[in-house]
Amino acid sequence: MHGSPGLRTTFLAIATAIFAALLPALPAIAQASEIEPLLLLLRQVGTEAGASATSLQVYRVPLAATLLAVGDRPWGLDLTFPVSLGFYNLDTASSVGDVLARVSTVSVAPGVEFLVPVSRRWTIKPYGEVSLGMTTAGETTEVQYAAGVKARGDYASGPYHLAAGLGAHYASARASHVDIGDYTTLEAGLDIQRRLGFAFGGGEASAGIYGIGRWFPDLRIQGAGDRVFDVTRVLEVGVSFSTAPELTLLKLKLPWVALGYRFGDMFRGIRLSFSFPF
Repeated sequence: MHGSPGLRTTFLAIATAIFAALLPALPAIAQASEIEPLLLLLRQVGTEAGASATSLQVYRVPLAATLLAVGDRPWGLDLTFPVSLGFYNLDTASSVGDVLARVSTVSVAPGVEFLVPVSRRWTIKPYGEVSLGMTTAGETTEVQYAAGVKARGDYASGPYHLAAGLGAHYASARASHVDIGDYTTLEAGLDIQRRLGFAFGGGEASAGIYGIGRWFPDLRIQGAGDRVFDVTRVLEVGVSFSTAPELTLLKLKLPWVALGYRFGDMFRGIRLSFSFPF
């Protein structure tokens, strides 16, 4: 949707103020849209372009506040507020030649997440959120509604810890300049870490590797001339680090710090994350 420059400025100011207010006390958890680079690409260069890839850097600071803790009750409830900063080099070929555009974005996604332990190792997490994002130039504002469920399992054996995750999400994107219908995301992830035998930041350090796969079985993006953009998967692999108890930086709890490389249909680039996204 479009808005006046004053409204865009107000949105950024409010997001920044809320982020600054929440930062001292909130732990980090995650939710995210995975197709933002593609929407940016098509919005920036037009749906007639022969888009093939995007180079990106995404820094995600997912925040949450516990409203109801799992304890006497069999479930808990969190208020989520992930904040993302993106820096994109959009490289495409169009009828007028190669196009290179550099775009920066900011997005926030307030929502709620239920935590339902189903066993000693596994927790199911139904959630709902509304994602608001814009370029830092204030050109457009994108809105996306999403709901879904995630599941996380944790296993320990000697010095090793394994975290497994599954997720299914349904999203309704309201993009200003791109014809995109509602779509589903299926994802699975695995993180394997080993204790390093020394302390870091007051906690026992662990490090390892991880991989996450995301699939879009019904994602359909209509371009100019009835062209359909085919995006079916995005993969991510990288290295991870954590401490027990959790690492704290600038009063922000960081349960999982990871640097990964994303690649797949029309995507490539790096992402710095601060929580295992399940």
